Amino acid sequence: MKIRATLFSSLLGGLLLLPAALPSAGYGADLAGGKPDPAVVAGAAQLLDEALTLLATKTSDTDTKFYDNGLWRYKDSDKSWKCNGGPGVAAAILWKWREQNPPAAGETVKASQAWLRQVAVESFDRILKDKQNPDGSMGPAQAGEDFHFFSRDLGLAYLVLKDSLDDATRRRWSDALVLEVEYLIRHGELPNPDQAGWKATDGWTTNGNFEVCETEILWLVWKVTGKERYKAIFETQWQHTLAPSQARWKGYGLFYLKNPAREDGGDGAAYLAEAEQEPGFDRDYTQLQLSFATRLYVESRDPRVLRLVNLLVNALLPHVDESTWILDATYGSRHSLHMPFCSAGLAVAAWFGNRPDLVPKVTGQFANGMRPMYLNNATQEGGNPYAYRGYGSDVAGLLLAAMPALGN
Repeated sequence: MKIRATLFSSLLGGLLLLPAALPSAGYGADLAGGKPDPAVVAGAAQLLDEALTLLATKTSDTDTKFYDNGLWRYKDSDKSWKCNGGPGVAAAILWKWREQNPPAAGETVKASQAWLRQVAVESFDRILKDKQNPDGSMGPAQAGEDFHFFSRDLGLAYLVLKDSLDDATRRRWSDALVLEVEYLIRHGELPNPDQAGWKATDGWTTNGNFEVCETEILWLVWKVTGKERYKAIFETQWQHTLAPSQARWKGYGLFYLKNPAREDGGDGAAYLAEAEQEPGFDRDYTQLQLSFATRLYVESRDPRVLRLVNLLVNALLPHVDESTWILDATYGSRHSLHMPFCSAGLAVAAWFGNRPDLVPKVTGQFANGMRPMYLNNATQEGGNPYAYRGYGSDVAGLLLAAMPALGN
């Protein structure tokens, strides 16, 4: 399949030669807050356009990173399908954003839009065909968590693309989501309303990021199907994520580093516990929690989720070097490393969370943290396959923040 040229192809060669730290000037530094910065949002659209083109294009016979009939291939083929949803849903969101904010008309624009929608649909159809089992489970048993991440992207892609999908595709995708959720309910990974006495403190707890992920899946399935059954399970899972039984799940749930006085959590700080052995504060995985919570908020505009976003942002920012936007995530309960602080949570808290203190930080984080990280990952043959998820969560999350809430 011939890959279409990016709308910004005239800029691409120069951008790839720039150092990792890009100047923050020009990204709406004087914005007062209360709404998305249009310059940052436009920058996110440009970044997605460039990155998806780079991820999709096979540049040589030895290039192992390219798009192939619904699969975003990576050098380790075992990881290719696990991260397929990120670029797939990013393409869907960029397509939708441009439908609502059309660039200058022309054949290049038409080709770009057609390509984005095509790869979005193919990305999800390919995995459903290859990996979903008849009982609703997906892939081999050990791949369960990867398909949780895929399912949240499938649900969002459905809501973004649904008006452009034919009836058969809408039915196929919605049926796949329901099949998997019902499988997870039957196997105790999600709340079971059919089990007498089941309450929010029952069930299985994995780690904070996983519980937020499952909460988002349930919200999406509720919106896709319109069934109150899934709304009720979402509410139970939300309670379980924040406050599981300490008798059964000691040390898990939401823990405050600073108790907030404000109802929206803007003056507090907290994390959801993560564990390899003993549960505690892991700044790397807290950033992943923040990315998941942020996308759930821009999908739902639920103030309870925005409160969690505020708390997680405040827990992480003291550990971020704002000259480089590197997060010190050393000596955590699971990981010890330094990494870019790339979550869209900072921008969303600044724009929607009554956080004028954060507004001046957004432009620098996008220019010097998010943009170089995701552009560099798309250019490197040995880039991180798990960063593929971030194209659909963090970069596309900025576009979602500038779009009407989904499913309402």
